[in-house]
Amino acid sequence: MPVTSVMGVVTSQYFDYIWDEIENNPDTFDSDIYVAYYTAQCVRNTAKCNHGLYDYIM
Repeated sequence: MPVTSVMGVVTSQYFDYIWDEIENNPDTFDSDIYVAYYTAQCVRNTAKCNHGLYDYIM
């Protein structure tokens, strides 16, 4: 499975919640603990995929 597909599968589970919070609470979404946690999970998984690509290339 291509890396972009893996990233899409992993991060798509958080999309609806994050999007709803941003759309429905534009002034307070940045203080929502779940938005912060889910965003951190997406960044963490992206970093893992990027590291894997680096290892593959090198």
